[in-house]
Amino acid sequence: PNPKYPDYYYISNEMYPDYRIMDFIDGGKHYVATTNNGHSSDMLFKFTAQTGKYEGWYVITNKANPNDKLTKESGYYRDIYFYWGPFYEERLWKPVPPCDATATFHTESAVD
Repeated sequence: PNPKYPDYYYISNEMYPDYRIMDFIDGGKHYVATTNNGHSSDMLFKFTAQTGKYEGWYVITNKANPNDKLTKESGYYRDIYFYWGPFYEERLWKPVPPCDATATFHTESAVD
């Protein structure tokens, strides 16, 4: 968490740890972008746990633009942005652990 805002976090990338997600405004639309330039409130995010029907899911909001909620609009990979309107399920997010796979091999018969 950020020491000044303990409920807010920077979101960085494992491969590019110097980069953080930010709420980037262009032409009135709020986009998801990344930057490695500075640390500001448009890079701070709060994860609000939901209850009831949506327990285990989170709404992700931005410190600089508190009405902005991270939203996945469709199945198209680029349709992710910040939206300030009413609640919809496409604003719910869930942290999931990395997937580790193991494989085992078994030989049914051997040919000499």
